[in-house]
Amino acid sequence: ASYWQSSLPEGATSGWGGRMGDLFAAGNGSSTFTSIGLNGNAVFLAGKSTSQYQITANGAIAINAIKSGKLAGSAKCSSLLRELMTSPSTHLMESEYARICTRSIESEALASTALAGVSINTPFDLAATNSLAPQLKMVANLIGARSALGAKRQVFMVSLGGFDNHSDLAKLHPALLTKVASAMASFYKALEELGV
Repeated sequence: ASYWQSSLPEGATSGWGGRMGDLFAAGNGSSTFTSIGLNGNAVFLAGKSTSQYQITANGAIAINAIKSGKLAGSAKCSSLLRELMTSPSTHLMESEYARICTRSIESEALASTALAGVSINTPFDLAATNSLAPQLKMVANLIGARSALGAKRQVFMVSLGGFDNHSDLAKLHPALLTKVASAMASFYKALEELGV
């Protein structure tokens, strides 16, 4: 899988999607939303200078204790946690941790706000049996929010498992391809709705 995602030998630290993202980032207002993954961390989206942003089909991932503003029932505790996580330091590792936490908190806020401004009416099959459809719906929403996110061109990675079959292909494969077809048809209609 690593080779398919990177076109490089095993152990590669960047993928071809991320390297495309490196090229796209120059035209984007923010490199944060250039390479976006909806299925966890993957070498495919890792670039030389672009980092992947992870999001779920339900939206941006928040640090709940900070987002809710009530860690242990106290707004002061939430505020102190945020300060602890984002305070700059002269220690190299602490400083990098603070930079990443700050980026995460700010990116979640921007993504949540941008996505709240997008309304797509195209129906998607959101049944639990088709995990690809909600991922592609989120991709369509992210494309709809591209201006607010400062992104002209983006790379997305979604996934649907279950294709590593060694028997019963005539039975299993059509059901998998039906999921792909249904999700892709809705995605295409949503892109038409967005005018892209």
